[in-house]
Amino acid sequence: AALLTALERKGIAVEGGVRIAWDEGDPVGDGSCTTGGKEPLGVACPGSFRLTGLRSPPMSEIIKAILEPSKNWMTEQLVKTLGATRGEEGSWREGFRIESEFLTDQVGVDSLDIFYQDGSGLSAYNLLTPRALVRIFEFMRRSPHAGIFRDALASPGEDPGTLRRRLLPLEDRVFAKTGTINHVNSLSGYLLTGSGRELIFSVLTNGSGLPSGVVRAGIDQVVQAVARR
Repeated sequence: AALLTALERKGIAVEGGVRIAWDEGDPVGDGSCTTGGKEPLGVACPGSFRLTGLRSPPMSEIIKAILEPSKNWMTEQLVKTLGATRGEEGSWREGFRIESEFLTDQVGVDSLDIFYQDGSGLSAYNLLTPRALVRIFEFMRRSPHAGIFRDALASPGEDPGTLRRRLLPLEDRVFAKTGTINHVNSLSGYLLTGSGRELIFSVLTNGSGLPSGVVRAGIDQVVQAVARR
């Protein structure tokens, strides 16, 4: 529909509607076309050819684009993509199922420590414990992709990033993910202490009744106190 509208705005008439052939399972030109859905309608596409293609960036770039500046919309799409590529369909429900199995079976997160309501964490009905987050960060520290994951996290003074104005005395010593919705503030990640030890920390606050700025400052004080050890 978007392509058709764009062509019409340029004065290019399109007869017979716009048809899309999907590369995966229905290669362009093989006679399997759709009119927007993913199920072939058996309509022939004689003489079809590739006009253009769009390839997704590698996951390393996607993760950095999500975690460092905290892009909620992208996390929602990532959950659906997980369901489509590893499960039966590209839905939140299927994505959550795959994610839950991975976290409990591979990471060792207790199933009672986490509850999903959406893919971004914007819903107040999402629930998780600091223990679950620490397990996830510990799992990723031992992962072959540890460097990619760490590089995707926010760091003090790094712009763009959710810590660009926070914890500035700990530049290059904190790599973390923030979390903020109404009455909820959190910070979890890796911290290099003054003695050279790397710690995993998770501070979650909710319902304090205080302004977010005050709560964030308190969280930062806790992190800096631990960093001096």
